[in-house]
Amino acid sequence: MAPTTGFADRLAYVRWLRMRGRVAFENDREFAEALGVTYGWFAKWKSRRDAPEARKETNALARALEPMGVTYDWLFDNIGEAPEPEMWRDWLRARRKVPFYYYGEEIKKAASG
Repeated sequence: MAPTTGFADRLAYVRWLRMRGRVAFENDREFAEALGVTYGWFAKWKSRRDAPEARKETNALARALEPMGVTYDWLFDNIGEAPEPEMWRDWLRARRKVPFYYYGEEIKKAASG
């Protein structure tokens, strides 16, 4: 059974998967641009539990993430299996114990805090 998660959780996980093994940090604007969505759209939806209903930009996002094994149904509707399902379960457990900050300022605050 799929864990109950919000859209922001699934989007953060996908971003984490994308960043694995990279040396340079990718900020929100760069991430949005690489996925073919506007920064304003990404900023609005990165912290929401509900998935966007307007599917114009979601289609671009889904196409960009498809090579990583991300399905449209899983990302937007939490239907089906996450990419790398064992890692998804571990990532969720870790995220619930210690919040995973992927927004630049929160990383700095958490590190200095």
